[in-house]
Amino acid sequence: MLAAASAVGASVDCGDAWRPPHIVGRDRGQRRLVYVRRPELDGVPDDASTVAAPVPALPTPPLPPPPPNCALLFFGLPKHFADVVLPSIRSEILAHNPGCDVFAHTYNVTAVTTARNGEDRAAIHVDEVFSLTRDVVVDAPGALPHDLARYRAYKPADWPSHQQMDNMIKQWHSIERAWGAMVEGERRRGRRYDRVGLFRLDVKYVTPVRLGDGAVAAVPNFGHWFNDPAKGLNDRAFYGGRAYAEHWATARFPQADAYAAAHGNKLHSESFMLWLLRDVPVELKPICFLRVRATGRVMQRDCDGGHTDYRPMSPLPQRRSQI
Repeated sequence: MLAAASAVGASVDCGDAWRPPHIVGRDRGQRRLVYVRRPELDGVPDDASTVAAPVPALPTPPLPPPPPNCALLFFGLPKHFADVVLPSIRSEILAHNPGCDVFAHTYNVTAVTTARNGEDRAAIHVDEVFSLTRDVVVDAPGALPHDLARYRAYKPADWPSHQQMDNMIKQWHSIERAWGAMVEGERRRGRRYDRVGLFRLDVKYVTPVRLGDGAVAAVPNFGHWFNDPAKGLNDRAFYGGRAYAEHWATARFPQADAYAAAHGNKLHSESFMLWLLRDVPVELKPICFLRVRATGRVMQRDCDGGHTDYRPMSPLPQRRSQI
């Protein structure tokens, strides 16, 4: 910085190369501006008395991550949903898959009777499903586009009644309808989901389910036919890439007759699932969930004999799985 000189001999004549940032005074004898360098004022702007601290540049905030491109589909009848099932869905599925869209299908029934489950006009509260999502499709009990009587001919000999076959067909239909609700959601949003999970409305989830674990086709590692995945696969849940999820959800009815024809005209759920996924790179996952009956009973030993991260208090081998 330059300041006024006290003597003519100390004057400095300023041209364009010495345009002073701070004029201090005039030499009245010479009638011209006179300047002297004052190093302690270098860097001081004309209108400042102190040197201002430099303002650091603000970092550019990172862009928010894109929303998860995933969907969670729930199907079947809700049993003790509000008090048992929904809290487990929130803690073991929703908490580990934030941002996924949720869709559901169920039937408009108020009670269910299934002797082998100990259910005798046990209450069903369909309205509770709306606490999970607003995207719920509710069908009348008889709104099946499939002929139940035709599929009863495929009942395995060890299934005690036709009701077990009827329930399986109704569940297949519910899965398809939940898938359809998701497809309609894709149409509204203008893009398809990359990852999809399909889960029951009548089970208590006891281990985390993470759609983002990289699996392209994941099946729970329990509840296989005689607990042997080489004989039959768990057919109660699935998650993975959209194409494989679509196959799991929608290929059963189109291929049921071909399977039955090649397997003694019998249609068993787990062995059929093994056949249906024969060309799918299935990964068995250590997840566990327990069926809930409409009476409130929880099947605590559903995962016994499997390979899951759930450890019940006193596990015993489970001979076989049922729907």
